[in-house]
Amino acid sequence: MRTVGYFIREARQRRKLSLVRLAQKTKIKSRYIAAIEKEQWQTIPNFVTASGFVRNIAGALEIDTEHAVALLRRDFQEPRQASYSVSTPRVVWTPKTTLILLSLVTVFLLTFYLVRQYLTYVAPPPLSARMHKNGGNAIEVSGKTDKEASVLVNNEPVLVTENGTFQLTITADSGQSLTIEARSRGGKTTKREIVVP
Repeated sequence: MRTVGYFIREARQRRKLSLVRLAQKTKIKSRYIAAIEKEQWQTIPNFVTASGFVRNIAGALEIDTEHAVALLRRDFQEPRQASYSVSTPRVVWTPKTTLILLSLVTVFLLTFYLVRQYLTYVAPPPLSARMHKNGGNAIEVSGKTDKEASVLVNNEPVLVTENGTFQLTITADSGQSLTIEARSRGGKTTKREIVVP
């Protein structure tokens, strides 16, 4: 099968032209003419360039230009170039993204609030208590708890202020044990035992 390289080489040799002489005549570098004759397509950048070279060479050699280009079209193989593609994730901020983010933040905050309220409801109330003698058998018991809790000292109800503090004066003998109990609305209790000195 005749190839474009063979067709051009045969015509050049019939005319007894060297590569250098043909290069001078066509103004195409001899290395490109040799590449076309040897069909080393990786030397030539693309088909358009190769087609221009073949037309020019065919004209200089006085051979059928269209036949030479048709052979080139059949034989030419684009040089393979290494392609490296690096894909980077692209984040595009849109109104939809903003809406989704705001919805997620709202759901998170609402969930956090509800869980916190639930844990506060089911947890026993905090309780700190102290006592000191006022003289004789009079004992002053004071402390702090949750403002929603009710406080009992030896099963006697005590008034809890708006900030959660309470205070009660009772009479008790030395060595007697006082039971202080704070009860939440959910029924959870915290107890402290204090022994009168």
